[in-house]
Amino acid sequence: MKKMVVLLFIVGLATTTYAQPRNTHTLYVNGSALSGNVSNGSGLNYEVRTPSAGTLVVETTGSTDTFLIAYNSSFNQIASDDDGGEDLNARISISVSANETYYFNVTGYSTNTSGSFNITARMSGSSGVTELQLGTWVTSSIDYGETRQFRVRLGTDSFYAIQWNDSDRTHEGQPLSNIGDIRVGIRREGSANYLIPISDIGNYTEDNPFYSNEHRVYRESSPRYDANTWYIIEIEALSPGNFGIYVF
Repeated sequence: MKKMVVLLFIVGLATTTYAQPRNTHTLYVNGSALSGNVSNGSGLNYEVRTPSAGTLVVETTGSTDTFLIAYNSSFNQIASDDDGGEDLNARISISVSANETYYFNVTGYSTNTSGSFNITARMSGSSGVTELQLGTWVTSSIDYGETRQFRVRLGTDSFYAIQWNDSDRTHEGQPLSNIGDIRVGIRREGSANYLIPISDIGNYTEDNPFYSNEHRVYRESSPRYDANTWYIIEIEALSPGNFGIYVF
């Protein structure tokens, strides 16, 4: 009976265009899970910017019976799901274009449903670019000779810094086990020209060696970045192991 109700609900909404969701939370592709709560029919809105074309999978986890609706950049409903994930969790898998924003609304299955959940977004069939959130450390592993790409949108501050942890230096408060050795560079998305060439050391040293694994890009000096622009951070492995990356 539950599935029958859901099907009728989808048919009734199939041709509806929606206004832009308010109070959206940014959900990063291949990023950390976000936590949320639904209560008595209320829901939460999320937006996902796709780094490349491929298959986007958005799903919830937890013990709450969730319902998920997906919208394209024109705010037209393109998919919905009730129990496609684990247990009573919702899961949507859709084909997406590169550099598009998609919106997702999470509610409880019924107006009587309340509880907490986690939500994630990941890409398959894509170039494997991971989106970074400013001010958040991301740790990962890499094999010898492997190249990894991260993308981040810089804003309007006077400068930004890219900090990383590897075998050369582990920054305070970010311990790693099985540490690898990486080289780091940055370029504008869509450009092959490096703003900062890939290097094993940073461009900001001062008198404190703590900063040797850090690039800083100032608008007032060369190399320069463009405000409100996406950049690609490329990482190459000189030896395998774990590393951390942080943009602030």
